[in-house]
Amino acid sequence: MASNLLKSTNYASSLLTGLKDMRDTAVLCDFTLVAEKNEFKVHQAVLAGCSDYFRAMFTIDMQEKGKNVIELLGVPAQGLTILLDFIYSGELRCTLDNISDVLIAATHLQVTDAINMCNNYLEELTDRQNCTDMYNVGDHFDLQKVKDKAMGYILSHFEDITDNGELMKFSAKFLTMILVKDSLRISSELKLYETVLSWIRFDSPNRLQYIYSLMSCVRFPLMSPVDLVEKVMTEPMMKENMQCLELILEANSFHMLPVRRPSLVSPRMQIRNEQLSLIAFDIEDSERLESTNVLDVETYSWHTLYNCNLETYLGETCSIGSYLYMCGGIELFSCAHPVSAKCYRYDPRFDEWEMVASMQEPRHDFALASDDKSLFAIGGVSSGSIKGIVERYSPRRNQWLPCKPLVIPVKGLASSHHGGNIYITGGEHTGNAVSNKLWMYNIKQDTWHEKSPMLQCRMDHGMCTYQDQLYVIAGYGKNLFKAYDVPNIEVYNIELNQWTIISQNSPKTSSINAVLIETKVYLVGGFSYDDNQKRSDVLCYNIDTNEWDIVAKISAPAMSVPCTAIRLPKNIFD
Repeated sequence: MASNLLKSTNYASSLLTGLKDMRDTAVLCDFTLVAEKNEFKVHQAVLAGCSDYFRAMFTIDMQEKGKNVIELLGVPAQGLTILLDFIYSGELRCTLDNISDVLIAATHLQVTDAINMCNNYLEELTDRQNCTDMYNVGDHFDLQKVKDKAMGYILSHFEDITDNGELMKFSAKFLTMILVKDSLRISSELKLYETVLSWIRFDSPNRLQYIYSLMSCVRFPLMSPVDLVEKVMTEPMMKENMQCLELILEANSFHMLPVRRPSLVSPRMQIRNEQLSLIAFDIEDSERLESTNVLDVETYSWHTLYNCNLETYLGETCSIGSYLYMCGGIELFSCAHPVSAKCYRYDPRFDEWEMVASMQEPRHDFALASDDKSLFAIGGVSSGSIKGIVERYSPRRNQWLPCKPLVIPVKGLASSHHGGNIYITGGEHTGNAVSNKLWMYNIKQDTWHEKSPMLQCRMDHGMCTYQDQLYVIAGYGKNLFKAYDVPNIEVYNIELNQWTIISQNSPKTSSINAVLIETKVYLVGGFSYDDNQKRSDVLCYNIDTNEWDIVAKISAPAMSVPCTAIRLPKNIFD
């Protein structure tokens, strides 16, 4: 006969109540704890059931095994009282006045549940006013949640905290840990430099020894040349330290060779922001591209950068590090609107655009890829015909050099980088033939290799790389010269050389770029052949959930919107 499992809903609480009553009346207690000369009658089995410390004591041949009384040195009686009440009831009586004693007892006796409850309690209480004290408590007891939340407040409100006098209490180690963070929110590196000087001067006999370790965390290249000359190079403490002089020399080199900045590698040249932002250009028929739109992907709010003034539109964008490049497209200031070879570079550190070396071949409707060291311009249209020309841009040389050309000329293709290779997919060949081909370019060997083709032909689609896989999104195909949307996502497994369709219900859109930020892919604007309409949506595809959302709008419907992702200074969003 089958049996039924019946479960009591209040058995555990009844058991705890019974055990607590037995402890309160000293019934069957078989062990005594002593803390600060106070005795606590307990049950060995109960302690062993919730504490690894006591389980080891009672079951392993430790010095205390077999004893009926043990003194807990260094454990406060108040903390032990509250902890034992928790062990016998599941309820922890915490206040800011007793939390330290409770944690001392809980960590000493390895009562994990109590430690976790203290961690959660202190995390909830952490705020802008007490964050430095809370961090110290979290650090002392290794409470990661408390440390993370407190550090978040410290990094977000660093200048307010230091202006209130908290700075002078910081140790050199703690201050260094803050200064190296990309997420440190400050008004300027000059302000940070002056903050470090103030900290040293507060106790210079003891703190001057830390000047280089601290100053090496200040990003001098991000200061203006004027501030470097007038505020840094005139400081005696900097001039008298040879290592600090090397920091100044590094900053001067950064400013003297602006074109080569993307090839200079140093953590001091990096923007203080861990979050990528989506950059999108207004490309409708305007006389000049005067502004760039920035989407904050945390709030999905738009911000505008006005210092643009480019002389081309419908170009292609890409990034090297935190530098943005816009190449090719159509010339604005010409009646004939010829195809352009011009290239521009944007440095968000100083909100500056600069023209760099032009491509050897004017082109539009091409692919612009990056391996984070060089740019690669691939295919496209030039002089009225589809080209297979490939060239590579070196920021260090500020020069474009020819690469192995494509086997088949193509336009409207998409590209992405993985490992030491550039991958291109789809596009249109001469004769209106839309392609499903996948080609891999080996950068080191300068060779092209054909891989397994996509399951569907498409052009003007989006493509990005995520976790060793290529994601190809949307676009359009042609059937007897009639265009149709391709509303799906294909994923290419690089190791297996195999394609899979993972979504059949993607938005109907083409003439888009796919921009990956963390686990989300963004598409800006576009065009649908289903209704012959341009789009104004900013679409977001979540790779983890395989779901689409409309997260923002652009000012007007547009297609072929140049967009990419880079890190921007946080003060842009202020």
